Amino acid sequence: MTMSLKSFSPVAMSISADTASERDFLPAPKTMNNKLLLADAGYPDFHFFRELEQYGGFYLVRGAKPLNPIVIEARNAQGRLLPKLEGKKLKDITRGTNRSQVLDLKVRRGKQEFRIVRRWFAEEKRFCIWITNLPSDTYTAVVDGRWSCFLRS
Repeated sequence: MTMSLKSFSPVAMSISADTASERDFLPAPKTMNNKLLLADAGYPDFHFFRELEQYGGFYLVRGAKPLNPIVIEARNAQGRLLPKLEGKKLKDITRGTNRSQVLDLKVRRGKQEFRIVRRWFAEEKRFCIWITNLPSDTYTAVVDGRWSCFLRS
């Protein structure tokens, strides 16, 4: 579904057989200038993200477990720089090496740089990560209540 954030109403919707890949229904990157793609963990496609950025689009996608980029810069939810995490791989930053509930990370995967916001869910004993290209100076990582972590301008 494509939804307008201005009118909070659907603009377009496609329904397909359960055998069709959702990726086939992603919008064309050239149509995404100044638009935000929100997607679930099945969508991380870094070639698509690179094209989206070239056309001035943005993405916020839940990350999958195999993701393991190198950290270029790390901050906690209060914005404090965490230089000890620089140069580490994402999976090397465990609860034993860093106790921050939320990390806002600038990372590199190959030649591509992007941002990861990682949140620890203590009740479930797991991390949840979001991949984005939204600028951290405008959209900061914020923890709101018990369950949510989101970006706020």
